[in-house]
Amino acid sequence: MKKILAVGPVVDIKMGAWDYTGPVDKGGRPHGYGTKSCDTEGYDGGWHHGLRHGLGEHWTRTDSGYCSVKGTWNLGQIKSDVEYQIFIGDVCQLTYKGGWEGDLFAGLPHGQGQMCRIQGGKYEGEFVHGKKQGTGEMLYSNGTIYKGSFLNNLPHGNGVIKAEDGRNFSGLFSYGKPNKTGVHPSRPESPRGCELRPGFESALRGSSVFNQSRL
Repeated sequence: MKKILAVGPVVDIKMGAWDYTGPVDKGGRPHGYGTKSCDTEGYDGGWHHGLRHGLGEHWTRTDSGYCSVKGTWNLGQIKSDVEYQIFIGDVCQLTYKGGWEGDLFAGLPHGQGQMCRIQGGKYEGEFVHGKKQGTGEMLYSNGTIYKGSFLNNLPHGNGVIKAEDGRNFSGLFSYGKPNKTGVHPSRPESPRGCELRPGFESALRGSSVFNQSRL
């Protein structure tokens, strides 16, 4: 979808605690492409009679940096595919790209997506209500690779795990562990760490949106 173009003269106005720069409708509401911000958060993108609509980016300050969500809005609600990033200072610590369920603040990864951390670790595959579930591939920060089925954030079902030193196991997994005798590497780092907690808005005001265990 293309960005909404300005539909009137660009104005600079105060809306309570917010500053807005962009066109407005006859009622004085943002309408077109504009920027609305305050000290702690802001939005830059398309508007339709006061509602976010079209391509846009929302950012929120945290104690140590800020979070950014880029995506497409439809009359105030963010639609499926998003790019979500967490920054400490100006350094991006975590990036998620893919499907999204729910609104901006209380939503969760849902559908096909990709998540990676600056410390190492990357997951690409299916999410269900914020958890790794379905088919996916996980690259752990220690070099171990798992490819197969996931359930509730854990390898579960058919899969293959291969360590950096070449050792591997192929077969059935049960809640993160091979469930039959085989040649497999020493225990990789915790496969948890990709679960997005509910309560996006409150999480932005303190602790990480994601749980503390690493990919």
